[in-house]
Amino acid sequence: MSAPKEIVLPRAPWEGGGRNMIAAALVGVIGIVLWFVSMSFATPERALYSWLWAFFFWLTPVVGALGWLCSFHGAKARWVILPRRTLELISAAAPIFILLFIPVLIWMRLVYPWMHPDSYDAEAQRLFAHRHVFMNQTLWIVRAALYFFVFAFVAERLLSLSTAQDRTDARLNTASMWR
Repeated sequence: MSAPKEIVLPRAPWEGGGRNMIAAALVGVIGIVLWFVSMSFATPERALYSWLWAFFFWLTPVVGALGWLCSFHGAKARWVILPRRTLELISAAAPIFILLFIPVLIWMRLVYPWMHPDSYDAEAQRLFAHRHVFMNQTLWIVRAALYFFVFAFVAERLLSLSTAQDRTDARLNTASMWR
């Protein structure tokens, strides 16, 4: 009978997986290159609509995890320790979406009809004019930047407080997260 093999675990549950992350990044880069190629073969509008749909499809679980995490901390839930790290790691992907939003900013005139109201009938132009206070390019970009900054800041702050608490057992971090 042979001796059992030693199981080597990462130093902490959230460490490791570098090879998988590199493989996922490579798949993502190949996907983005193929998307740019599709823009030259298909109409740019179709490619942009698919980008926008995929962008919001993947942004939804990130913002949802951040929302759950904030609601758990806001309610001072103590049982959330088990799913907390998973929610923190999902929401920590928020800064990636700042980069993925750049194509939407570059080609937003092709995607959003209120950016070029002259190509629509009088009724649509009246609606666009009525909504212009809230739906104009400058305010839209400022709102998007503010949302992404808040999402990224809160996600990174909660993750850093949580991992620091794991290393030092600082109970003050729990109060900071609750705030």
